[in-house]
Amino acid sequence: MLKIGIIDSGIEHGLVTNNDIVYRKSFLEEDSNYPLDESGHGTCVTKLIDGVCHDCELYILKILNSNNETSFSVVDQAMQCAYSLQLDVINMSFGIECKCYNEKVSKRCEDFKRENTIVVTTSSNNGVKSYLYEQQDVVRVIGGRSIFDEKIIYNGEAFCTKGIPRMLPWLNNTYVLRGGNSFSTAAIIKMICEAKRNGSITFEEVKKFLLSNVSYDSDYDPFIYPGNIEKEEIIDYNIYNKILKLFKEKWGLLDDTRLFSYPKIANCNFQILLEWLGEELDFPVRIMEYQYNHFFYIENLSNKIYKEMLIKS
Repeated sequence: MLKIGIIDSGIEHGLVTNNDIVYRKSFLEEDSNYPLDESGHGTCVTKLIDGVCHDCELYILKILNSNNETSFSVVDQAMQCAYSLQLDVINMSFGIECKCYNEKVSKRCEDFKRENTIVVTTSSNNGVKSYLYEQQDVVRVIGGRSIFDEKIIYNGEAFCTKGIPRMLPWLNNTYVLRGGNSFSTAAIIKMICEAKRNGSITFEEVKKFLLSNVSYDSDYDPFIYPGNIEKEEIIDYNIYNKILKLFKEKWGLLDDTRLFSYPKIANCNFQILLEWLGEELDFPVRIMEYQYNHFFYIENLSNKIYKEMLIKS
C-alpha cells in the first residue's frame, strides 16, 4: 500500500473516504498534537488527493497556521519526520516566497530523492517560483487557466494541469469557488501512484513515466491568481436578488459570497454551474463567455447575465 504524506495546514475530521489516515501530527507550538485544520487549505488538498487516489495510506503533517503561515524550522521538522516515515509521495502545496538558501530544507529534498520518495510542490499563485519549487529533486506542478481542458502537459520545467479546480471542499461541509496552483497537484499525485504501482521507483523513473503520459508545450501560460478582481456595482437588483436567492435556497450560500455549501456537486465546474443557472433563470447562459471576475462575486455574475439579457432582448 502506497504511503502519501501531506504537509500542509492539517485536516478536518471525517472528510476522507477512499483512503485511511494512519498518521497525524502538528508541528506548531500553539497546537495540541492533533493537526486540526484552521484555514481549510490542507483539508482541501487532502480531500482532492483522496478523491483520485485509492488504497493508499495518508500521513497528515501540519505546518501552516490559520493564516497559512509557517517558518523554515517548522518545515524542516516536518520534512525530517516525513523522512523517518519512509513515505512514497509527499505533497507540499504551499509557496515559500523566499530566495535565501536553507541548507536543511535543500538537504531534505536530496534525502527524499535518495530514498525514492517523490516530493510534489507548486509555485506561488502570484507567479513567484517559490523556494521549494526551485529545488532540483522535486516534481513541480502548476495550474492552468482553462475552464474545461482536463489535459496535463509539461512545459520543460513543470507539469501543468490545464484546467484549474472551481468548487473545492473546504471546512464545515462547505465548498469554495477558487482556483490556484496548490489545488492542481492531486492529478499528478495520482499519476505518481500509478507509476509506483507499475514498477517505477526512483525519481528518474517516475519522472520518465510522467513525461511519457503527457504532452509537451514549452509556450504554456501558467495560472496566476487574479488578485486584482473587485466587486462591481450592481446594475440590476432584480437579477442580483434572484441569483442570490437561488444560491441560498439551493446551495446554502453563506455570508461570504465566495463560499458555497455544495454537497451534491463536489467537483462542480463553470459549465455545470452555468447550465443550472440558465435553467433556473430560464435564460440560456453562454458557457465560454465567462471569466474569473464573473464568478468570484455574485454582483459581477449578475451584471454579466443582465448584460447578456439586454443583448438578446
